[in-house]
Amino acid sequence: MGIGYFKASFYGVLIVALACHAADKTIIMETTLGAIKGVEMETRLGNKFWSFRGIRYAEPPVGELRFQNPQPVRAWKPQIFDATEDGPMCPQITETRRAMLSEDCLRLNVYTRSLNSSEHLRPVIVYLHPGGFYLFSGISLDAGGQNFLDRDIVLVTLNYRLGSLGFLALGNEQAPGNMGLKDQVMALRWVQQYVRRFGGDPSSVTLWGYSAGAMSVGLHMMSPMQQQSDRFGRKTGEIVEVFCATQAGYVEVFERGPGVLRKNAISDHRC
Repeated sequence: MGIGYFKASFYGVLIVALACHAADKTIIMETTLGAIKGVEMETRLGNKFWSFRGIRYAEPPVGELRFQNPQPVRAWKPQIFDATEDGPMCPQITETRRAMLSEDCLRLNVYTRSLNSSEHLRPVIVYLHPGGFYLFSGISLDAGGQNFLDRDIVLVTLNYRLGSLGFLALGNEQAPGNMGLKDQVMALRWVQQYVRRFGGDPSSVTLWGYSAGAMSVGLHMMSPMQQQSDRFGRKTGEIVEVFCATQAGYVEVFERGPGVLRKNAISDHRC
């Protein structure tokens, strides 16, 4: 047996060891929707936490559901939902992330340091991403847990429909309008139902965002959909731009595709 044999054996053992090590860092968690597979990650300060990414919180808004209000996600059991990697981003204009775009983008991510709901429940931070309602996402590349899970919290980030797919408003059944904001409401309802399984306290949920995310927080504070309940009693954000979230009347939306830039003049939209 030569050196080549021992090298091959060594690397074979190393690969098996790494595979076993990686397998040890995943976890299966049960919910009423079905099992969810997560993975262990590490903060910038070296603290371990569990990551569940790309969880579907509403039915894919495609086909007859395009331009419609979000519908509750159907259970996937007995299958296991693989939440070890980022889900897709909502359609938008981008040069570097085209492969990551999909209309099946109504996904959220949960980051937590403990899944033991029998211990003290942790405050929940729900982050609403910026981007003028036509850019960015809640995936870990834009809003991961590495910078936040050094604190004993549960962090939830989410996608919502953008551009024409999220805010086209024709005032009829074909496009009732503000679908992106209603996506956020659906995600918040998901949080209320399931965050306890991730060690989060559903009675201590803080909405947080800046730019379009902060504007979303302000709109939720005024919305009758949220005023019916004080479950989301904590809201914080920095509104750095004021504009209308409605994008009705844009022919170029369909000529240029989803994600067309919104008009920035409030007077033009009378909103």
